Amino acid sequence: MRALTLITLLLISSLLPLFGQNDTIYFNRRGKSVKPGKKYEYKEATDATGVVTRITKDNTYTTKFKYQSGEIHGKYTEYSHKDSVELIGEYKEGLRVGEWQGFDLDKNLLYTESYLEGKIVLRKASDYSLSLYDSAETKNSNVTGDPQAWINFQRANFKIPAAVYKSGDEGALIYEFLVTTDGKACNINWINKNTAHPLFAQEVLMKTLQFQDFLITYKEGKRIVVRLETRLSFSMNKGK
Repeated sequence: MRALTLITLLLISSLLPLFGQNDTIYFNRRGKSVKPGKKYEYKEATDATGVVTRITKDNTYTTKFKYQSGEIHGKYTEYSHKDSVELIGEYKEGLRVGEWQGFDLDKNLLYTESYLEGKIVLRKASDYSLSLYDSAETKNSNVTGDPQAWINFQRANFKIPAAVYKSGDEGALIYEFLVTTDGKACNINWINKNTAHPLFAQEVLMKTLQFQDFLITYKEGKRIVVRLETRLSFSMNKGK
């Protein structure tokens, strides 16, 4: 009996390391887990402390964070090429909260962002980014390398609040902003929003901050910060 017990204990102890390991899990573009060998967009592995390392299929980005009750919770760090920190912030029950910071590959702070219940409400250029601003390179209208991408983004993401439809407002919303060296809008300034419904203006502000592919401008082989001006025309029919 003792021999059998000893053998059983030895067998269990030999299996513990296997059960203690955290296998890599693969996910498709919809965030659904797939079997190893299947087409995937990113993979995740969890260490003994609960830190999850997520790596994209092309190895472009690596992120580190923790889950709590199935949601990302706590400190979040995103790394790009050469393990440089590109983005750092905090999640609360799956939603971004508080201040976030974005960096370039040389560890220069590019901007700070503010989030409220998962929604971005502000992005401000850092002193470093402002030092790269070249007013002579101001652009109008052509806000992206592919103008259609901006139009498609508006159509897919701009949701007009019901109150705006009922107001029957029409006119133009004109605003300007700086574009950082990684193609993000910051320091948004309204040129004309008096004729726009405030809810529509807020929607435009938030969605502009969410767009990630504004035109990156180069001068003498180096990325610079530029000011862009854009205009959105709108016409609403009054609801019955």
